[in-house]
Amino acid sequence: MLVEELVVLLSAYSSSGLKAYLPEWRQLNCVLDRPVVMHLADRYESGVARDVTEDGLLLLELPDGSRKAYASGEVRLRVADARPIP
Repeated sequence: MLVEELVVLLSAYSSSGLKAYLPEWRQLNCVLDRPVVMHLADRYESGVARDVTEDGLLLLELPDGSRKAYASGEVRLRVADARPIP
């Protein structure tokens, strides 16, 4: 059943892209609006995970209030606070 559902989703994804899935993704994303630490190749970035762009990039709000987008291939993400994930 899972494979069948994935085939349907992938067929729709090829024509609609990620945009069609973003509302549900945002609703289920357990790190949005939580403090996180981004582990980049040579440094760390701390901030609050604010959104996912239409391209699938994580939008991080930095301590100075600016926002920066990151691709999953460039980072590792760890939730910084101890709140349990719902």
